[in-house]
Amino acid sequence: MNFRLPILASLIFFAGLHTPISPISADSDFSLPLYYGSDLAEQGFPSPLVHLKIGDHEAIFIVDTGAAVSTFAAWFAQDVGIEVRDSSATVRGSTGDEMKIRTVSNISGMLGNQVPVRFNEAIVIDFPPIFKTSRLGGLLSPQMLTPAGRAAVLDLRAPTLLFKPFESAEAEVGLKDRGRPEELHVCVNHKSDFPNRLYAAEISVSGVKGTVLLDTGATRTLVSDKSRIGELLRGRGLKGQQSQGVGGAPRDNRSVSGVKVDLAGQNLALASMTIGPVSSECGPDGLLGMDALRSCVLILGVSRAAIKCAVE
Repeated sequence: MNFRLPILASLIFFAGLHTPISPISADSDFSLPLYYGSDLAEQGFPSPLVHLKIGDHEAIFIVDTGAAVSTFAAWFAQDVGIEVRDSSATVRGSTGDEMKIRTVSNISGMLGNQVPVRFNEAIVIDFPPIFKTSRLGGLLSPQMLTPAGRAAVLDLRAPTLLFKPFESAEAEVGLKDRGRPEELHVCVNHKSDFPNRLYAAEISVSGVKGTVLLDTGATRTLVSDKSRIGELLRGRGLKGQQSQGVGGAPRDNRSVSGVKVDLAGQNLALASMTIGPVSSECGPDGLLGMDALRSCVLILGVSRAAIKCAVE
């Protein structure tokens, strides 16, 4: 199992689980410093990271906008000594593999620079062995940590996670009255019993449009082999590396080099784009991964979203 290949560490569908997270703070704007790990990036994890400490136990968590719920790795839950309960609920990874989950509740910890956080309820999954060997404790959903009245501002250039009013964040990154909000969508799974949000963006490649998930848990951008963009690029595709979603087996893909993507009026040049299986109701045409988002600022609100990227 080669984790230098695209890792799709996102949980994009779940059912039958109520999983609220207590707000970190509702009193003022504040920031949570994140970081990138060069060693983890070499293993296929270029996503922003943060440390979570529970009691005397600490692990690294992937800050994953493609995760609709924060998730503990089974090894970390066991090390901490958290009581884990069986559940009839299921979760589906970004490549379509479905698995049963377990739950934990009333977990308090410290994020990064001693920011307190409380998970009223969270889910537990048996991640691949590399999570334990690399001290990866799970996935943190930044949008579901947001205090009331604020948006999660994920600056992937720094990286930093801030929480502030949506309008203030827009003005600070120069998007006020200049964005194209119709190209960004907030997705809510109304079949679920608990609050949840994901975000999708309209993109186009050579004039062909598609809707993709904003996914900081994905190593590289991947478009569905069944999408119009996938059909457009298929003839240029060469047998590429495999991708693997959470809980699934590696999947064979094709890779197309030198692809230009229009994202909300911004032109991004990708070294390559992967074509393969994708399963997401929010962004059915693919996943926009860290290769595209590394130079971007994401503003993730309750009912709207915005993005600004540094382009060449």
